[in-house]
This record gives sequence, C-alpha cells and structure tokens, in this order.
Amino acid sequence: MSQEINSLRFLIIDDMLTVRKAVTQALIDLGVSMITGANSGQQALDMLTKAANTDLPFHFVISDWHMPDLSGLELARKCRHNSKLANIGFLMLTSETDTKKVVEAMLAGADNYVLKPVVPTDLKNEIMSVVKKRYPAVTN
Repeated sequence: MSQEINSLRFLIIDDMLTVRKAVTQALIDLGVSMITGANSGQQALDMLTKAANTDLPFHFVISDWHMPDLSGLELARKCRHNSKLANIGFLMLTSETDTKKVVEAMLAGADNYVLKPVVPTDLKNEIMSVVKKRYPAVTN
C-alpha cells in the first residue's frame, strides 16, 4: 500500500534561518506539508524524542553538520542508537567536502549528504533518494 510524501513529517535543523527557509521551500515543492524547524542539535533531539513517544513521530531529518549544542554528526549517532529513531531518514547538510568527513557522516548514520550552498534540484533529488530507501511505499 503506497502513501503520499505529504504524509511524512520532516524536521529541518540548521542554526541559519535562511537555510531552513530554503530547505522548507524545496520540501513544499515536493509536496511535503508537515515541516518543523529547529535551530540547534539539542533542540532537535528533544523534539525528535518527544515526538517519537506520540502518534505523530518525525519520519525524516535534514540536519546541518555544524550547529550549537549538538552537531549534526552527534545527532545522527544519537538517532541511530535510539530504537524509536533508528529508522528515521537522515540527510546531512554540510560544507565539508573532504571524503573522510563524508564517510564519517555516513558511519554516524546519515543516509546521504548535500553540500552547501544548497542547490534546490540536488536537495530534492537527495531527499527523494532517502525517502525511497527508508520509505519504499511512498510516492510523490
């Protein structure tokens, strides 16, 4: 049974409002309507944990790597080590281009990454790639 992409709840984490707005617009263009933002890794972890214990959990995280309180890398690790968050889609936004850093993000639990500055077409493609991996029944 398929489900629409607009049935997925997304959490965008970046300490820069302009980036959150750009990612939000890309999601809206894909047909996503349930979008929440956070400006730090710790705020996001609190939101994810709280939502995981309700009937309205988040399905997908789009997180900056470098943030106050808790990095995107640490957030990915914490998600993958929490049974209620372990299967959430996780896309990392980063300016890190070093291959070792990309591998580090993947080993921490990111499904994929998008380089900053964010190009809307690339972002949409990577979002859909992770959606297909984590939620194969979803159509857009």
